[in-house]
Amino acid sequence: VANRILSVGDPSRAAALAEFLDGECFVLQTNRGFTVYTGLYKGVPVSVIAIGMGLAMADFFLRECAAIVEGEMAIVRFGTCGTVDARLPIGLLCVADGSVLIRPNEEAWDAENADKKLPPYHVSQHVVRGDEEIRGLLVEHLKEAVGAEHVTHGLNATADSFYASQGRIHSEFDDRNEGLLQQLLHAHPSTRTLEMETYQLFHLA
Repeated sequence: VANRILSVGDPSRAAALAEFLDGECFVLQTNRGFTVYTGLYKGVPVSVIAIGMGLAMADFFLRECAAIVEGEMAIVRFGTCGTVDARLPIGLLCVADGSVLIRPNEEAWDAENADKKLPPYHVSQHVVRGDEEIRGLLVEHLKEAVGAEHVTHGLNATADSFYASQGRIHSEFDDRNEGLLQQLLHAHPSTRTLEMETYQLFHLA
């Protein structure tokens, strides 16, 4: 694993990005769901690593890399996300300035707490932030590459699941998430993106 890492979720996206590496590269597919491509990009060692989805995989990925890489690492997560800002068009590139965490408040489902009317979800107040220099460079170079009108930045919300904690309604499950997105925007009105990994990466960094 190189010190510069591009992390993605989907192994097919990692394979496509690895095509940009110079010549042949080291490839490893693990039985824990990771796919690693390490090679050179314009002469600089770079790894492209598919890690799957979620907080647990992001945690596993960063801690395992930190254990074997010498020196500082620069990690950029390149993935897809949803938005809670209706003004943002589909296909826009959004760089996260910081992230908050959404997770269920398990006590709310305990029948013994029914009279307490506990909120079913917890949205963290604290915002964790990535590296300012890397963020600034990302925004600058993305604007140069695809045009400023296709790039934005803002606050991210990371959920611990794809469904309930992102406000997706499912009639067969008692998710109690009908007001979750409003709760998120009340706590953090500037939220722009919603996905499943950024908070953990920023928190560990």
